Amino acid sequence: MPTHVERFLEKFTEIWAKPVASRFPELYHEDATLLHPGMPKPITRSGVEDYMTTVLAGAPDIHLIPDGWASRGDLLYIDSTVHATVAGQARSWPVVDKIVLRGDKATYIQAYFDSHPLWVAIEPTMARTTALEHVVAEKAALAG
Repeated sequence: MPTHVERFLEKFTEIWAKPVASRFPELYHEDATLLHPGMPKPITRSGVEDYMTTVLAGAPDIHLIPDGWASRGDLLYIDSTVHATVAGQARSWPVVDKIVLRGDKATYIQAYFDSHPLWVAIEPTMARTTALEHVVAEKAALAG
């Protein structure tokens, strides 16, 4: 018999394989929240469908493939690769979801990924060098 973690993983994988915005709330308890990079604060379960409608409007072919996972009790981490067409180009990027479960549904999901390359693809003027690149260039200039 599958554990609560395995049941959640199965549903998560199924929904992300062929995303439909109206299916995402199935992953959450009524009092759950979701936080993605760039969000000023977590959204509630009631906002998840609207959020995913917006995501799917911008990247209709988006899908996620889990690469691995780990859990301890009700805490689950899923390591995945997201694939989508962004600004006319096929892209993929890694994401880790931290999920707090109650039974086989989430009470909290926080996604960790670098959204900057996606923003640059959408709006190239947002490109910037990293702080590390700046320090290396500065050191090289000082060294002559």
